[in-house]
Amino acid sequence: MLIGKRFELKRSVMVLDTASGRRVAITVPVSAILKVTSEPSGEDNRMVDVMWENRVVAMFAIDLNARGMEIPERSTEAEGDGPVVVNTDRGPPLFNQEPLPPLTFQHGPGS
Repeated sequence: MLIGKRFELKRSVMVLDTASGRRVAITVPVSAILKVTSEPSGEDNRMVDVMWENRVVAMFAIDLNARGMEIPERSTEAEGDGPVVVNTDRGPPLFNQEPLPPLTFQHGPGS
């Protein structure tokens, strides 16, 4: 079931915009987020409707898997309905944490 799933495009894809009453091909760029709004339909169940930039466009369902990466759903706890666990283990220090010696300034000749 694809309805409600979100995908981030890793490669651009052609979609069909039918808002004007006729089919117009549009290129959706890399990194665009698409949300599936219908199950596959049409001949051979190949086309799906997706929401992109507040408009519904049609595209091949296979392009979602071939050119996009599904964005995992957030758990309800992460959305504020439950506790959020924060990992406080930061691992080993990245540098020596001993205090630095005080700074001294030397003036050059003529100062």
